[in-house]
Amino acid sequence: MGKRYAILGAGMQGPAVAYDLARFGDAETISLADIDMERATLKAEWVNQLVQRTIVYPKQIDARNEKQVRDYFEQADVIISAVPWQMNMRLAQLALDARRNFIDMGNEPEWFWFEFRKRHEEAQEAGIAIGAAIEPHEVASDSAYAAALAREIGSLTLCLSEAQMRELKALLARFREEVMQQFPAGEDAKR
Repeated sequence: MGKRYAILGAGMQGPAVAYDLARFGDAETISLADIDMERATLKAEWVNQLVQRTIVYPKQIDARNEKQVRDYFEQADVIISAVPWQMNMRLAQLALDARRNFIDMGNEPEWFWFEFRKRHEEAQEAGIAIGAAIEPHEVASDSAYAAALAREIGSLTLCLSEAQMRELKALLARFREEVMQQFPAGEDAKR
């Protein structure tokens, strides 16, 4: 049985993650939420069209509204945040409270990562994973892969040297290139 994914943010990263999960993951359902219901609907329909099945469902959620977020998180197994980084510490805490896996797509400053890592032990005790994409603004599929891997092994922590990080980024860039060649973006991708 597949997982229920809840993505917050239907800008550029959220739909990319929805596509990766629908195409390569084990998703039972994928919710794509945004404060703008029209945007969430257009992006969900676009991903469904690309994967040729209905698996992504739009939702209207204001990530600043704690009740809406809590209710949204309760409906999912894995939460993926593609909203501005300033919201992610609070969202990570709400995911911990709901005992849901949480992946952050934000591009936060270094001090934020220090605070975010403190939640790792708490997440392990809760039996969930809290993680972040390696290069969220370049390769959205990192998050889907990390979420899937973390779900399988319980948690995922990467400690890489600069050379290893360069090698990993090159590998992910090649993977992204292969995917883009296999599935070239058309006019619909510009929406």
